[in-house]
Amino acid sequence: MKRTPLKRVSKKRAKENTTYTLLRRVFLIERPYCEIFEHGCTRKSTDVHHMNHREGKKLNMREWWLPACRTCHDWVRDHPKLARDKGFLK
Repeated sequence: MKRTPLKRVSKKRAKENTTYTLLRRVFLIERPYCEIFEHGCTRKSTDVHHMNHREGKKLNMREWWLPACRTCHDWVRDHPKLARDKGFLK
């Protein structure tokens, strides 16, 4: 029996990831400043924070995106209750 390794990403997800990469690039050009503004904020958006997670079709839904610097994005991940209270998480 021939063994073939499993694909790490399905063809469908690979296509969604390619679309996301292009949309993300445009989004960060259009919105170059961090909109979270927590302690240590660098003000320059480098990340896209997905306020309503990224699974399935939510990956490319721009209405749930928020531009963030790396420091603020880490803050949201490390303080989910506070982030939810401030409206950064759904």
